[in-house]
Amino acid sequence: MINFNIFKKLFWLSVMIIAVFTMCQDKDDDNGFIIDETYRPVKVDPISGLRIGWDHSSLSQLSETGSNPRMIRLDDESLVAVYEENNNIYMRRSEDEGLSWNSPEVLFPKTTHEGKDGDYAKTINDLMSQPTIIQLENGDLLAACAVTYSYLISKDVIEYPAAIRVRRITGGTYMRPVEEV
Repeated sequence: MINFNIFKKLFWLSVMIIAVFTMCQDKDDDNGFIIDETYRPVKVDPISGLRIGWDHSSLSQLSETGSNPRMIRLDDESLVAVYEENNNIYMRRSEDEGLSWNSPEVLFPKTTHEGKDGDYAKTINDLMSQPTIIQLENGDLLAACAVTYSYLISKDVIEYPAAIRVRRITGGTYMRPVEEV
């Protein structure tokens, strides 16, 4: 009788393990959204109540491989987007509700410099990531990003968080050259 209970418990344990693994499988289902139309903004009257929805006709690709995008609407109604691409931070601006965008400007470039670790010389890369941007009351823009140091020791790449870089962009509605704060 005791052996039967052990087999019964093992049976149910194996059924539960199979069920858990079956439920946890990564399914790569296609959601069916393929948008091949050009962007046209859609005017919509506000509806009372709280809801969030994405207007799929407003999708616009600003970068082939960019990530971590942030976008703000400026006081002059133009849009400014910042994003990370290849460890650089770029900024783009649209003055027609996102129908067209200016050429990307490098806001925070990835940099490389020589350093020392005791007696060993090493090349350190400053990798930029996680951009953000706000508009100040005087119309200037304030952009920031995280900096990660990356260097090679033997065959291992070592990366660690290092700093936050901040830049102030002056000129209100006209983007002047970026100056570091």
